Amino acid sequence: MAITVFGMGSNQDIGHTLFTPIVAGTTTAGTGTYAENVGRIKRSGEVIQLRISLSVTTHTGTGNLKITGLPSAFYPKNATYVSVWSSGLTYTAGKTLFCAINTDGSITFQQCDGSAAWASVAIDTAFEMFISTSYMAAK
Repeated sequence: MAITVFGMGSNQDIGHTLFTPIVAGTTTAGTGTYAENVGRIKRSGEVIQLRISLSVTTHTGTGNLKITGLPSAFYPKNATYVSVWSSGLTYTAGKTLFCAINTDGSITFQQCDGSAAWASVAIDTAFEMFISTSYMAAK
């Protein structure tokens, strides 16, 4: 199932930088097949608006889930944590899924139940997700 989100269509790309987000495992990167993997970024001064839409149909990576491919001009000033919509991604029931947009441009995933106990999220063979956030640019 493909994710259709307002503002992600080609007629909405004016002023946006497009990039291809790449899903990888942290132990073995692996390779993926995508029904959709689109990233859009818009910069207004120091503020970056980021949207990523992914539909992974198969993936061979192992370890924890991460996304690469964010252009270096759009790396954040500080690690930024945001909630994520996902379907088909396995993590512990009752926990909330978050991603960290790290200062090296990688995006990693954690789960938390509101306590201090955070845990990484393993890569799955097939899933969908949508990330939408704003953050301060490093440069």
